Amino acid sequence: MRNLLKHWTDLLLGWLGVTSDTGGWDRWIAFLLVLLFVVLFDFACRLVIVRGVRRLVARTRAVWDDTLFMTVLVLANMGRILGRQDYTDEAVYQFLLHTKYLADKKTGLWYHGFTFHGNHNFAGAFWGRGNCWVTIAIPLLLEMLPIGQPARRILVNALENQIASLAKYQDGNGMWHTLIDDPTSYVEASATSGFGYGILKAVHMGLVDAAYAENAKKALAPILKCIREDGIVDQVSYGTAMGRETKDFYKQIPLRQMPYGQAMAMLFLMEAGEEA
Repeated sequence: MRNLLKHWTDLLLGWLGVTSDTGGWDRWIAFLLVLLFVVLFDFACRLVIVRGVRRLVARTRAVWDDTLFMTVLVLANMGRILGRQDYTDEAVYQFLLHTKYLADKKTGLWYHGFTFHGNHNFAGAFWGRGNCWVTIAIPLLLEMLPIGQPARRILVNALENQIASLAKYQDGNGMWHTLIDDPTSYVEASATSGFGYGILKAVHMGLVDAAYAENAKKALAPILKCIREDGIVDQVSYGTAMGRETKDFYKQIPLRQMPYGQAMAMLFLMEAGEEA
């Protein structure tokens, strides 16, 4: 940094047409001018960046069901490991907050997201993989933390309502559609595996009626058919952003070979092994 400032000082002196020895006052003045410019430039950049980030956050204020599995469970586990009650409290709060804004009171299924700009659920889609994050995350959270009865009852009730609806919308071939309540959308393997795992996990923990295990078992055969000899899982939808306008957005997501397809299938197969 020192050499860089000296270089800029020399450039400034050259631009001004000033020549001086190393100890001249003009060199010190030029150095201070360069330093002042650097400080002001840094301040301006920080101001622009901070304002930009704040505007971005303000424009994207929303909750997504993906967050529970991908972020909040990590926070809960960090709190457990580090003994940080504030972390675990925040994790439980986030689960309750997401339940409030994403769990549909009529069907029990979960919307992909909710935005506080207009207070709506974007396209109003019951996206398959997004729902399966919830089916997995609630049992894992309850297994991870000693959650008190008020919050525990709310989460178990939300899980029961969702699984009851999943049983209703399960396709005849045992899988679930990428839009759970839309049979014209394609069946999807990662969501099906996630539901299978989450349902069996909930049954094994005694959170839901044991009869729902049959719905999970029904999904096992078609998932096995999706697994190639080399372990690649077919019929997995590509990474999916928020469908903001129409539900057709989800139908247009291409099928790809994705690592979470394998991961979900592995979880499902391991939990299904507990049934043997």
